[in-house]
Amino acid sequence: MIRQQAIKGIRWTAVTAIAGNVLQFIQLAVVSLFITASDYGLMSLTLVVVYFAQLLGDMGISNALIYKQQISRIAFSSLFWASLLFCWLIFGVLFFISPLLASFFKEPALEEVVRVTAVLFTFLPLQMQYLALLRKELQFDKIAIADIFSKGVALIVAVVLARKGQGVFALVYSTLTGVAVSTLLYWYWGSRQMTIGFVFKRSAVREFLHFGIYQTGNDVLNYFNLHIDTLLLGKLLGIDAVGYYSFAKNLAIKPVQVINPVITQVAFPLMAKVNDNIKAVKSIYLKVLGILSSVNFLVYPFLAASSVTILRVFFTSRWLPAAPALQGLALYYMIRSVFNPVGVLLGARGMVKRLFYWNILLLCVIPVVVFFAAAAGIAWVAAGLSAVLLLFLIPMWKYLVLPASGAGFGEFCDCLKIPLINALVVYIVLVLFNQLPVYNPTLKLAGSVAVWLAAGFVLTRFVNKQVYKEVIELAMRKPGSEGKLSGL
Repeated sequence: MIRQQAIKGIRWTAVTAIAGNVLQFIQLAVVSLFITASDYGLMSLTLVVVYFAQLLGDMGISNALIYKQQISRIAFSSLFWASLLFCWLIFGVLFFISPLLASFFKEPALEEVVRVTAVLFTFLPLQMQYLALLRKELQFDKIAIADIFSKGVALIVAVVLARKGQGVFALVYSTLTGVAVSTLLYWYWGSRQMTIGFVFKRSAVREFLHFGIYQTGNDVLNYFNLHIDTLLLGKLLGIDAVGYYSFAKNLAIKPVQVINPVITQVAFPLMAKVNDNIKAVKSIYLKVLGILSSVNFLVYPFLAASSVTILRVFFTSRWLPAAPALQGLALYYMIRSVFNPVGVLLGARGMVKRLFYWNILLLCVIPVVVFFAAAAGIAWVAAGLSAVLLLFLIPMWKYLVLPASGAGFGEFCDCLKIPLINALVVYIVLVLFNQLPVYNPTLKLAGSVAVWLAAGFVLTRFVNKQVYKEVIELAMRKPGSEGKLSGL
């Protein structure tokens, strides 16, 4: 039964990730025709601040709801009212500190942008509670419908307002609309399973917050590790540099946003259900790592080798300054895709304290690297971040993976060895193809895609045979069949 739910969840999560990110890519491509790099930089800085505040507002409750096997209506209601109060408090804080943020970054327009975007905190608690409940019950079909529909509405709002010359507020109101629509849908489905009553029990909240306090601290640290580069560049290089860097970052993160959640969002509740069986957890983790690295290590070499062509075909020439950063960030997110499943592993095992200390270490290193690399340009920032992750790969296994799963270093490396070889081969093949005298960007991109698909298929089919077999089984297997899917 669990295996069938997992397969169904993976398929629906794949639909969500692909459709949602395609809609966001279309939005980015269309809106980029009407906004400037400074508009994009303003929105990027705003979202860094607002999403950080959103992590605080969650207080680790979402993952705690999934981790805890039994949840009473009293506990669920108490957590909602605690979250609501805290989110409204954060809204007030953002509203009043927005002038300070505008002064710090020397961007007067940032004040109004932050204040308007912060409105999402007035209804965010409903989304967080019911989204966690739907994930806990593996109801990824409903999550998919809500996510795709909300992003479709957000796309329409962004395009219409951008064409009317609303600039950065086309992105602001698009974000607000998308969150509001998804919240309504999550509430509609989630409330059929658990309703919120007018009750508050402090002991129920304390039980969940004991788990959530380290989860929140870890999420906050991880968030800063992901976005401290944007904040520092906003201060060091100015709003235009942030615009180009954030534009490249938004493109570079798309593959991992499409690929990783397909597996990790299902793997987390599965691991949580068997978290007392370390052999089962180890099996699921290694399977997740192998599949994710196999796919990501094929996609990111294509993005790095074809970055200039992609920008020429889908965006105007004014975004070409983002190309060097896009190439460097492709390597960074390829490496980061290896780190990503570790958070799921430790969360399912209830070992978030260990992840918390790990992120403190990273936060001591990453800002220093960004600060010194910024003087050489945004491309060197991406290169510096990639170097940090490479240096920390073995310590990450030793301190996080081994205690949580028992996976040996040889087992860990076996999941990465073949994908890494495939990545190098694909990148070399595409670089050689780019030397051909094809001057039409569209034809060149089409040729690159054809070469990439052919090389990726051959390498996966004949070199990475085990992952190929498992992916085919997963894609072709009927949800009601009883065949065995290794690791899930």
